[in-house]
Amino acid sequence: MGTAQLARRLLLAGVPAAAVATEVGFYDQSHLTRHFNRMLGVSRGRFAGRR
Repeated sequence: MGTAQLARRLLLAGVPAAAVATEVGFYDQSHLTRHFNRMLGVSRGRFAGRR
């Protein structure tokens, strides 16, 4: 499973973004956010609101 997919699954499971960032190997939450936006085309907040 790719990094973006794992991050997406953890965020959907309700894991806080800061914990997701370190769990999947990002330096910090902002690094995760930039990668998430680039890979999925939406912010984490908008993604979470779509559930």
